[in-house]
Amino acid sequence: MDNTKKRITAIGDLAFKKVFASIGNEDIIAGLISDFFGFIPTGVTITNPYNIQTYDSELRKHGGDFNALKETLNDVGVELSNGDFIVEAQIKKLNVYGKRSLYYSFSRFCNNYDRNGNKYDDLRSVYSLNILKESYFTGDDVATRVFRLYDDCDKIPIDRDYIRIGYFELLKTELRNEHQRFWQMYFLDRNVPPEAPEYIRRAGKLIEIANLGKEERYMLSLEEKYAADQHALFSTARSEGMAEGMVKVARKLKDEGAVMSLIVKVTGLSEQEIEAL
Repeated sequence: MDNTKKRITAIGDLAFKKVFASIGNEDIIAGLISDFFGFIPTGVTITNPYNIQTYDSELRKHGGDFNALKETLNDVGVELSNGDFIVEAQIKKLNVYGKRSLYYSFSRFCNNYDRNGNKYDDLRSVYSLNILKESYFTGDDVATRVFRLYDDCDKIPIDRDYIRIGYFELLKTELRNEHQRFWQMYFLDRNVPPEAPEYIRRAGKLIEIANLGKEERYMLSLEEKYAADQHALFSTARSEGMAEGMVKVARKLKDEGAVMSLIVKVTGLSEQEIEAL
């Protein structure tokens, strides 16, 4: 891990979960919800709490594949007294991101069906915030959007406002309130000023390297090495020709014990082609 840095990247996988999925950080989550959805949540309960032991266990289960780990622990889930909240950070631009964000929001909504034996009455409102390092919507500089299920003409919801899906594009400048500006600074790893709300300043302190545990620092060093190895493999593939390079990448990943799903995703080769190497 780079020990010259003061803090780790806020939208890195481990940092994101450490801040928004740790028991005791409910005030930070409540502040995030309030600043983007305009209400003060109550009864904030983290449904998939973070701890480094769980993180390490999941990583080992996936053979050290950080990409597979992100797919398994893909979001932060929170129950509120009046609904559910999920938040996800996406560093790379995906063409399917709109569908992905809809899928997770509606999956969360549907999973509550009959949870307490009350069928449709158990369905709860879902608030989803997607934090994007690269711009997804084109044609303007609007940084925050919230989509809802409304009638086209009257702008009224179906009996309740069941779904709100928000997008926060970090590289754009038109924000809805000053607190969102502070969140933008936080997620872009810029210094948050003293006048920022205490919960945002505390989020920044939580990911200072000096405040990380020994196991967390070790895990981050593994993640940085993994990212560097992946970059080197992609560079090799580009320089040696795509087809030949991808075969070499697949063989190297296979020799290093990477899981089959990762090799298929990285190289585009079929399982049969990879098994034959």
